[in-house]
Amino acid sequence: MAHSPDAPHPDGEQAIRILSNELGLTYRQAEVLHWVAKGKTSDEIAAILECSFHTVKTHLKDVFQRLGVNNRAGAIGTAYSMFYELLRARTASPERGIPRKRPSR
Repeated sequence: MAHSPDAPHPDGEQAIRILSNELGLTYRQAEVLHWVAKGKTSDEIAAILECSFHTVKTHLKDVFQRLGVNNRAGAIGTAYSMFYELLRARTASPERGIPRKRPSR
């Protein structure tokens, strides 16, 4: 990964690994999704990751297909929902007054 002023800090690296593991993305696809969620354009992502604009677009197309969405907003929403559910699962407890999620019927 390139070292630029926009390069992810350790928390970003962890987020990328979680995106990859939980959403079934390759590490590179997760990197692209991470930068999309940070509001970067495809041109900016290409510069950060030191690849071509077309490579970024290909990764985005694959991310959309894997997540079953049609655009950046859908991909970000899916990632946000996944992070929210992980956070909820880790912090849910009757002692804290946070109910556990009930299974869908």
